[in-house]
Amino acid sequence: MFERYTQEARRAIFFARYEAGNYGSHHIETEHLLLGLLREGAVAKWFPGKFNVGSEIRSEIEKRITQGNRISTSVEIPLAADCKQVLSLAVETSEKLGHRLVEPEHIMIGILRVETSLAAQILIARGVKPGSIQEHLAKEPSPNILAELSQSEKEIVLQCMKAIADGTEIEDREFHTRLSIDRPTLRRIISVWPEIDDATENSDEFLAVNNCLNEVCHGFDIPPTEWGKWFTHSKDEIEQTYAKWLRLRGGLSGGNR
Repeated sequence: MFERYTQEARRAIFFARYEAGNYGSHHIETEHLLLGLLREGAVAKWFPGKFNVGSEIRSEIEKRITQGNRISTSVEIPLAADCKQVLSLAVETSEKLGHRLVEPEHIMIGILRVETSLAAQILIARGVKPGSIQEHLAKEPSPNILAELSQSEKEIVLQCMKAIADGTEIEDREFHTRLSIDRPTLRRIISVWPEIDDATENSDEFLAVNNCLNEVCHGFDIPPTEWGKWFTHSKDEIEQTYAKWLRLRGGLSGGNR
């Protein structure tokens, strides 16, 4: 559900669940999400010069909610309807801004757009407006997609690129046709992986990651007896990495073949 969220945004949602349980709430409400964003450090920046905004907001929330008995972290707590709407609006905002990942600021805008929610009322009363946050985001580059891959997933990408570059499955005469980059370019990317810039669409880095994963999953025929020569991960793990890559890329499908 949260594959398109940055690590910071996912942590904020995790903290929101913690806050809901701490206050004995049977749903994750917008105020818990706001507290999660506070914990992640995504709110204070909109209150320049104020050093106690977190404690002020928490104090106001505690005055306006009914607290219950603490709920164990082992118990699943669902999102409230308003909270679901906030997250939906956060995704919508990121798409409108051309961002492939959802950041904490997108969630802030989502909260402010659900004006009847407690979290929105608290922020609006303190002068926070969605327009100023959106204007700030519009000036920022889209988050680094490669940063969202785990170390294991980066290793899978590297193994796929090496298998394509050094294997004999794809002949030189058809290499560029199938990968949209040449073999020396792929080897150059391998030599510096993962220390490369974000792979923007149609860049050599993007084509290397996207099309090598695609080839191994759908076009690269490696006999089972030779699989271990190139890979320490299973085919399922590679396919899962490719599926995540496509989700991070906003649903972009297939290779540029």
